[in-house]
Amino acid sequence: MNINKHSILSVCMVFFLSSIANLNAQKKHQCNHDHSLGSHFSSKDFSNHKVMPKLKVFILAGQSNAEGNGDVDPDITAGTLSNFMLNGGAQEFGYLQNVDGEWSTRNDVWVRFDHEQRGLLSGELNVGYGWSDNHIGPELGLGHLLGEYEDDQVLIIKTCWGGKSLKEDFRPPSSGGTTGVYYQQMMSDISSAISNIQIEFPQYQNEQIDIAGFVWFQGWNDGEDASYYDEYEQNLTNLISDVRSELNVPQLPFVVALTGNGGRNLDPEEGWVRNLQTKIVA
Repeated sequence: MNINKHSILSVCMVFFLSSIANLNAQKKHQCNHDHSLGSHFSSKDFSNHKVMPKLKVFILAGQSNAEGNGDVDPDITAGTLSNFMLNGGAQEFGYLQNVDGEWSTRNDVWVRFDHEQRGLLSGELNVGYGWSDNHIGPELGLGHLLGEYEDDQVLIIKTCWGGKSLKEDFRPPSSGGTTGVYYQQMMSDISSAISNIQIEFPQYQNEQIDIAGFVWFQGWNDGEDASYYDEYEQNLTNLISDVRSELNVPQLPFVVALTGNGGRNLDPEEGWVRNLQTKIVA
């Protein structure tokens, strides 16, 4: 296999909070800083050459895991984000809410999601970019991490649909046969987001666009049939290669998120989803 191990990471997103557990240790700046980049330039001490600020673009693609079905409310129901915050979560993740108890908005991270039911969603990072306005997906945890880590403005492009397979729906061109409708739609979403950046995000001020990472969160629908399962390794390898080629970013880092179905400690016969995905990163 020719995929560079160092550019493919494996992340387990059993619950979105696990992806931001080390947030405080990685902070570079506070999220209430002004991240408007219109007149901001940085220059190295040993040079008069000014470096244009960048817009770092990260793509979150896949099926329902990426789409997001984590409930925000009600706060009386165990397992919701609100309930978690009321029962000790605020001690570590207090930045998710402001002093009035409302959900915090990050102006240094934008989210763009052309939802199949809700239409185009675009704006600053907050709750509500999941399946409904009462749901969250990995973008919330990912966005907070990236906002703390990156000095530049961040844009997360979500392109995901529930119940889709890699073998058929997301089938990449180099796998042969009919290219998947949702592979084509995924690439179209990315192109549209970048082409319409000024319209959808009026605060964009011609920063240099840098496609900086791709998160793939999918797998369930390729485990129902042996023919799907057996192709998964090659299809995912091809998808990574094809996406890098079409975006003209040969070393684009890929994160393959492991589905958490069944919990952390699986019986051997229950681990088919995880085993299927780790073929690529082993």
